[in-house]
Amino acid sequence: MHSWKLENIMSHAPILCFVIDRDEQLVLLNGGLATQLGLKPEEIVGKPAFKASALPIKRSHFRKALSGHSFSITLSLQGFSYETSLRPLEEGGEIQAVMGMTADMTKHLQMEQFLDDERHRLLATQRLNSLAGIASGLAHEINNPLAIISGYAEQLHTQAQAGQLASDRLIFSTGKIVEACDRCHAIIESLKHFARDGSYDPFESCSVNEIIAVALQLSEQSFHAMGVKLEWQPLLPDIGLKGRRLQLIQALFNVLRNACEASLQVKEPKVSIQVLDHGDRASIEVMDNGPGIPESLRVKIFEPFFTTKDHMRSVGVGLSTAKGMIEEHEGRISFISSPGATCFSISLPKVPNRTTRSAS
Repeated sequence: MHSWKLENIMSHAPILCFVIDRDEQLVLLNGGLATQLGLKPEEIVGKPAFKASALPIKRSHFRKALSGHSFSITLSLQGFSYETSLRPLEEGGEIQAVMGMTADMTKHLQMEQFLDDERHRLLATQRLNSLAGIASGLAHEINNPLAIISGYAEQLHTQAQAGQLASDRLIFSTGKIVEACDRCHAIIESLKHFARDGSYDPFESCSVNEIIAVALQLSEQSFHAMGVKLEWQPLLPDIGLKGRRLQLIQALFNVLRNACEASLQVKEPKVSIQVLDHGDRASIEVMDNGPGIPESLRVKIFEPFFTTKDHMRSVGVGLSTAKGMIEEHEGRISFISSPGATCFSISLPKVPNRTTRSAS
């Protein structure tokens, strides 16, 4: 049986271990990464450490560790990414050297980048899927103000041709046209915001009433078309949440859409929203009167691609992306379900003593 020594194991392990003393001399270097980095222990040990350009540490990092700090750094060398953990070494109560332990993080970081790209791709897929679902409702919503604009414009045109256009009638009709145009603008802006990727937006103070209002504006036509009763009263006084406004709207929209579709399985479908104040946190509660979630499916509810609906209508990423967005805000999403009632709760940190900005 082969007798392994620590030196043998270290020389083959995919790491690099080194020690630099107070005089910046490299006193130890071992590990399988030495070959990858082009470092030859027999040539550089006992010599000034920072003359070895491939050593994954800079003098500023060494001095910080020598002053008593333990920390990690990531450097790119020769097309690879290396993470080095540094800690001071004491002897006789004084720091005499700095030890470094390096690992090749290239594949790990590449995988993280791949997963991040996939997450953004899934978010884009989910937004497109949601946009397809609300397109017909918004088209109907826009047709109403367009009909008002067309009707009043035609009246003004006819009265102007007949020389019967009174100033009071002109003021009234143009006022109605302006209101209808503002309504169209608000709808289009809501849709534009929803379609945009907001994952890199800065965190800011958001009005919970406005977040709910915009999410409802995007989904209310679908509720109406499906015959689902919607109940909500704005919270007074309002509550401020700290987060990315667009992501909070998208997350709530996903939860609302799920509740709407769940309630369709009963004779008189209904979805209600309420906001609860818990001191330093607030929760948005979305309740539906559907048949409830079976016990066997509850552990899968937030899994990507899990859906109980027709796969032609849903790709099953609505609740999973909502969960991801909410957790990015140090929030939690949970649910309680029983036959005839399911409540999804979105708990988020509040902004104390804030002035909220509109989410629309």
